[in-house]
Amino acid sequence: MRYVLTSLESILCHQHGPSKGTRLNTARLEIKVQPGSSRNEIGTLKDGVLNLRVNQPPHLGRANEAAILLLSKYLGVPKCCISIVGGSKSRLKSVKINNISQAAVNERLNKL
Repeated sequence: MRYVLTSLESILCHQHGPSKGTRLNTARLEIKVQPGSSRNEIGTLKDGVLNLRVNQPPHLGRANEAAILLLSKYLGVPKCCISIVGGSKSRLKSVKINNISQAAVNERLNKL
């Protein structure tokens, strides 16, 4: 299920996008989402998989949306720059994050 971008999110994503002739920074991240938790929080990084707990149920992709929102706040990128590219109906997901380098993501995750 895809969510509708607000005009502000769309503008933010385009503002942070690459200028002509530059390569888009893209990072990949493996996450494990635990839906129905008591609160939204980033868990530990174990075996290269980041554990996320979200308070939304998995019904109609609500847990996926909550996971994207949680990641966007933690990494400091707009929601429109984060997409689930694998495992959308599974707890283990593969996430693609635009406009941030893999090194920057790894640096932030190492602070956990």
